[in-house]
Amino acid sequence: MPGPLRHAPAGVLLTALLLSGGSAHAGAMTIPVMGGSLVANPNPFSFDAGPLGTIYVTGAASGFASWQSNPVPGDRDARADFDNGQIFVQKTDGWFQFYADAGAYSLPSLGTAFSSIGTTTSDTFGALPQAFLKIAPTANFSIQAGKLAAIVGDENPFTFQNFNIERGLLWNQTPLFTRGVQANYTTGPLTLQLSWNDGYYSERFNWLTWQASYSLNDGIDSFSFNGGANLGRTGTS
Repeated sequence: MPGPLRHAPAGVLLTALLLSGGSAHAGAMTIPVMGGSLVANPNPFSFDAGPLGTIYVTGAASGFASWQSNPVPGDRDARADFDNGQIFVQKTDGWFQFYADAGAYSLPSLGTAFSSIGTTTSDTFGALPQAFLKIAPTANFSIQAGKLAAIVGDENPFTFQNFNIERGLLWNQTPLFTRGVQANYTTGPLTLQLSWNDGYYSERFNWLTWQASYSLNDGIDSFSFNGGANLGRTGTS
């Protein structure tokens, strides 16, 4: 069993969801997923891109400060840093859609030394952590390809998406982003997702992940089952 937790900071996260205003309402915008601590801008900035249609642009900026009495080796008693500086660009309707998240971020995690925003960005998913193209020939079926949010895992990647900005003990044992393709199908309250990807961001495409969700009470509650399997061998992460 693990020993007693050493990383127990008292801190504050100051976050602003940026780029409000605009003339269009994007009720269908579901990315980035928000965990309840904040809500997405209901009236994001948008512009007409001609043949592409309406493009939405939103963003998030946040700062992080913490103090702790018993830091893990290599960490400090107190620190302050920028935590997120990201821009989200997306097209959410029509048969051709896309999403791009560009910027910098840190990923503070319970029980580990804090890594600065610059180090985290360069050592993990880069300045474009998530970006994909989406083909939606019908309202019920779509295919995505690119850098995708992982299906497996319960907690979201970035601090502004979570009630607990350091998340739980197990969050970084599941993948955050993967490279690959994903099929989505919805019929009534049932949603099915299947993805072929590189698992823990390994660039070895031998993982299969899936999720089945059933929505209740007009989407207020739901049941879901998800899982994944490595169909080969992956020695790198």
